[in-house]
Amino acid sequence: MMTNKLRLLALGDRDDREFTTAIERLAGETFVEMIDDQHDGPFELAMVFQSRPGTFDRKRIEQLHDRMPLAGMAVLLGSWCEGEMRTGAPLPHCERVFWYQFDAWWQTVRTAWLARRPTPWQRPAQTNGELAQLTGAEVVAIDSTDADTADALIDACEAMGACGVWSPRFDKRPLSTAPAAGVWVGAQLDATEERQLADFRETLPEESPLVVLLDFPRRDRVRRAMELGATSVLGKPWRLEQLAELVATRSD
Repeated sequence: MMTNKLRLLALGDRDDREFTTAIERLAGETFVEMIDDQHDGPFELAMVFQSRPGTFDRKRIEQLHDRMPLAGMAVLLGSWCEGEMRTGAPLPHCERVFWYQFDAWWQTVRTAWLARRPTPWQRPAQTNGELAQLTGAEVVAIDSTDADTADALIDACEAMGACGVWSPRFDKRPLSTAPAAGVWVGAQLDATEERQLADFRETLPEESPLVVLLDFPRRDRVRRAMELGATSVLGKPWRLEQLAELVATRSD
């Protein structure tokens, strides 16, 4: 029986459609006990769902932090919050997670919690924790239009025990080893990129994870990427621990 419950205090704009998938995912986790704003007991993680800048009271965050200083605090942000760092006042003490980053962020939390390892909010700020690993010197195919991004992704693959191979769309060559996963780098996923992504998916084994990196993903672009075979979408700039979790997660 699962006894290691994560008590999650859910606050803010929980009914906003950008957060539907996140709410459903959390509600379906057997190890998560979701509690609401009326709860006055302890919690391990407080998550604010913020659709627009200024929709949640900063004083409430300060109160929660004073009450449970060792608890995790995160804010799940909607698309309207993308300029908040320049023009607004971000919520204090909270890790900022955009709605399109939720799956990757949550996977790192979930993996750590179930393994009884330190979660992101329980680690020293200067450490990244343990990265998910690919075993057996597995190959990750990388489709990026520029060498600098490809180099960064190759370094990331090496950090997770894999071999990254740059397979750019402008110079396609068959790989001698079937890739265990793929990373495809795009911009806004326009019609041309849709065709390129579909072509890249066809070069991967059916069960292989395919992580798509986009600039400020919108709901319709994330949905379209999934229709074209992506198993997950991350916004740029990506974080290493999140990329590692998604690349290492096999499709069912």
